[in-house]
Amino acid sequence: MNEDKLFSKAIPLENLDSSIGYYVVNHGYGAYLKLGSETDGYNDRLAYVHESARTSDDRYQWYINHNEDDDTYSLQNFSGTGGFLFRGDQRDGDGDYRIWGHNTGAIDGSKGDRYKFKILPVEGGGSIYNIYTLANDIVKAGAKRDGDGDHGVYAQPHPGDGDRYQWIIVSTT
Repeated sequence: MNEDKLFSKAIPLENLDSSIGYYVVNHGYGAYLKLGSETDGYNDRLAYVHESARTSDDRYQWYINHNEDDDTYSLQNFSGTGGFLFRGDQRDGDGDYRIWGHNTGAIDGSKGDRYKFKILPVEGGGSIYNIYTLANDIVKAGAKRDGDGDHGVYAQPHPGDGDRYQWIIVSTT
């Protein structure tokens, strides 16, 4: 999908419907948020953004649930294991936290409130958003690619600027 068509399909937050699927696209790379296929010892999968053509793989599709009590959002992967997105609790060498998906069909409490995110519009950006953890870490696509051409997804504790920190939400239909 070219960038102009992608922007034309961007969904305003007030129009999100938790019963349908969405793609979450990194504005900087035009790359789609997905969960990796491998799990760790806690049954968690790393989150990535993928730049090239996505397949019919349901790891690219997300339910976005709005919690009106605290105005936060949770993102649940469409895949058979569910995979709620959450911020890891260990920092890397740059001081960033990895973003993961926890393979459960429902939030089980094992990740505390780290599965909650704030989605805020970028000033003057229309339906372009910054995503923050509850600790105010900004979610970004990493600069480096792995062997599959994917960028890791991180939560950065200090403010970030630029389109790697910006996201677009589009319907899968």
